[in-house]
Amino acid sequence: MSVERIKGVVSFDPKVKSPGQVLSAIRAAEGVVTARNTPLTKGKMAVLVKVDSDIFRTKYNEEVENTVVKNITDIKGIFSFKIKESPFVQPEKKVFDPTPTAPQSN
Repeated sequence: MSVERIKGVVSFDPKVKSPGQVLSAIRAAEGVVTARNTPLTKGKMAVLVKVDSDIFRTKYNEEVENTVVKNITDIKGIFSFKIKESPFVQPEKKVFDPTPTAPQSN
């Protein structure tokens, strides 16, 4: 199993889907193994999507990434999914890290 991470921002219509419904729909998209979110503003959330390229019977490449992004943006109520970090897109700046971290002790 070859799993890669894509971090990005999803814009959606809150009148059509709630944030929970958007996240559930993303998790159901072909190629997506798991998804986590961090709310940003009404109608926007940062997401971390883990993608299994084995579903597409190939190694992870730009075509697989573009297919997963298209599968997500094709979901009713989602306007866009802008990638901020992936194996092919280097981060401009740190958007978020949904992984919990332990407090630093001094």
